[in-house]
Amino acid sequence: MMYQLPHRRTSINSFLRRFHNMKQNKMGWLIDENFLSYFRDQYVHDHPILKQLRENTKKLRGFLMQVTPEVGAFLGFLVRLTKATEILEVGTFTGYSTLSMALALDNGGNITTIDVEGDWVSMAQEHFEASGLKNHIHQIIGSADRALAKLIRDVGRDHYDLAFVDADKLNTDLYYEYALQLVRPGGLVILDNILWKGKVSDLDDVDPITTVFRSLQQKAMKDDRVNVVSLPLHDGLMLMIKKHQSES
Repeated sequence: MMYQLPHRRTSINSFLRRFHNMKQNKMGWLIDENFLSYFRDQYVHDHPILKQLRENTKKLRGFLMQVTPEVGAFLGFLVRLTKATEILEVGTFTGYSTLSMALALDNGGNITTIDVEGDWVSMAQEHFEASGLKNHIHQIIGSADRALAKLIRDVGRDHYDLAFVDADKLNTDLYYEYALQLVRPGGLVILDNILWKGKVSDLDDVDPITTVFRSLQQKAMKDDRVNVVSLPLHDGLMLMIKKHQSES
């Protein structure tokens, strides 16, 4: 049996024009740039300091590491939703995600953010100062694994309400384990880039970073310490609520 779709004339030129607008964005996804521009204009309302930071970050080598405006807005939304007052961030870069969360904090909240030395660290510091939130942001400059181990000694386990991990990708599993120790039961752990440019779905792709994220995704889905959901927002976010002992 043959089913014939309703006939509709479509100009090949119209199709090609639309395909031309479908460009690979910085993470490798095909995306309609016109739609993305419209979406950000209509639905993502950046604070002026975030707009300024985004523009300044474009001047740096490696500027593509910055989270997108919609991811920043989502992080701020999660801070408000969870009423987080103590936040841990692994991977500051120029501080866009840091400020997105800091601007959503209630008075008295704090963010501890970790990154290695680089041009981006000084840019982050400048914008933290300009935002008026410098006193609520504790910057740690150094290797994340050492900094996280020290935090366990200094502030203890179950201290943070929310942790966002967006650092060197090969160590994401290690940072995930640290985050689970440092976040309180009922707290939220967020991992960025979990879809890694869509490569995790290609089982023939054995690139080290792709393998890390594919394995971590499988591990987290079976991890009885957390409730987990993954979202295809930009390059993929994995959200995990740390279970109470009675739930495990």
